[in-house]
Amino acid sequence: MNTAQQVGIAPEFIILQTDHWVLNHHLSSALPGYLMLGSRSRVNSLADLPESALTELGGLLARVQKNLELQLKPKWL
Repeated sequence: MNTAQQVGIAPEFIILQTDHWVLNHHLSSALPGYLMLGSRSRVNSLADLPESALTELGGLLARVQKNLELQLKPKWL
C-alpha cells in the first residue's frame, strides 16, 4: 500500500506521486480543480523534511503551475 492509499486518497484522485510528494484532487472541496500537495514524509514542519524533498519541491511546484496555466489558458490566445 502506498502513502496516498494509507491516508485514504483513492487512486482516481491522485494526479502525481514522486519519491517525496503526492499531488491529488482535494477530496472535500466544493471548488472544482482544487489541488493538494502533500509530503510523503511523516513530519510536522518543512524544516524537518529531508533535503532531497525540499530540493524536489521547487521544481514540482513550477511544473504544476505550468501545467495549470496551459490547461486554463483560453484557447483564443
